[in-house]
Amino acid sequence: GGGLPEWAVDKESDLITEDERINVPEFFCGRPVKTPERYLAIRRHLMNLWHRQPEGEYLKKTACLGFRGDVNAISRVHTYLESIGAINRGLAPQTTPSKEPSRSRKRSSHPNSAARDKSKKPRRDKPPP
Repeated sequence: GGGLPEWAVDKESDLITEDERINVPEFFCGRPVKTPERYLAIRRHLMNLWHRQPEGEYLKKTACLGFRGDVNAISRVHTYLESIGAINRGLAPQTTPSKEPSRSRKRSSHPNSAARDKSKKPRRDKPPP
C-alpha cells in the first residue's frame, strides 16, 4: 500500500516497479512484441491522457484505444493504473451499471447481450465484398 509510485508523479520516469511486473506480467516475460519499453509507452500514453482530462472526468478505456497496440493489453494497463489510483482516483465509470455483489462463480451479467448485438445488423447470406 502507501502512496503512488514515483512514475505516477514524474510522467517521464522509466522506473518500473515490482508491483507492475507482478500485475502486468505479459510485458516482462521476454516476448518480442510486449516489451518493458512497450509497457512504458502505454503507461505514459494513459498517464498523459489522464493529465489532460478535465478535473473530475473519468478516463474511459475506450478513450485510450487510439494508441497502436493490443487493445486487451492496453485495457489491462488501464485497469492496473486505476487499481493503484494513478488514474480515475475517486471516480466511478459513468457508463457501467452498478455491479451486484461478487459471487464465486464468474458469469456474464447479461447472458443475452451478444444475441442482442447481432440482432441490430441485418443478416446476410453472402459474405461482404
